[in-house]
Amino acid sequence: MERGSVVKNIYVCILVSFAFLSGTAEAAVVNSTALSVEGEQDGVSSLGPSAQYYGAGVVFEVHEDLESVAMSIDLICLNDPCSGEVFLTRNDVINGISIASLEDGALFSGGGEQTFFGAGLDLVAGIYSLSISWREGFGGWWGTTVPDFQGDGRVSYIRDGFMETFDNGFPPQASWIENAVYDTGITITADKYVPPVTHVPLPAGSVLLLTGLALLGLRRRLS
Repeated sequence: MERGSVVKNIYVCILVSFAFLSGTAEAAVVNSTALSVEGEQDGVSSLGPSAQYYGAGVVFEVHEDLESVAMSIDLICLNDPCSGEVFLTRNDVINGISIASLEDGALFSGGGEQTFFGAGLDLVAGIYSLSISWREGFGGWWGTTVPDFQGDGRVSYIRDGFMETFDNGFPPQASWIENAVYDTGITITADKYVPPVTHVPLPAGSVLLLTGLALLGLRRRLS
């Protein structure tokens, strides 16, 4: 190898090492699971206008402000067509709330996993409820009797319940009863800020030592 190439390679190695030791990685935003109710799907109650209950809901607490919040639930449709409304309210729906507490709403149809909201939905810390009103057909919202609560700790599960009567034209104001048999399944995700990692620079003595070793290697290659 020519002398110029050897010198160039040594200098490149030194510069790359210094950049790694003293550089700062860029910050990142990742989508993370704040809460997920895992477990065997062995709990479900009949929902619908002619079923046991008119709807169901889950109450949870958000411990810090969240951005781009999405919520997924797993429904089963037993009599087509299955459809209804989804309400996100800022309060405990089982204790009864007003329409002024409404944060967002959506529609659902059919069965299977359904995901609502997402980009654009930001929540401040507080207690919330996700409830569904089953308008057509009948089916259910899957739950589990052996829940395994997963997530990064930003959201915690409080309780769930069923809509016994449909009053006032606004489902969250209906009469509710708490579910004491199983925990209704729900997954809540939100963006999470991952701070940059700063590498601690080497002390001056270590820098001199690295430079000396590099130059010593250069001298041996050229001799």
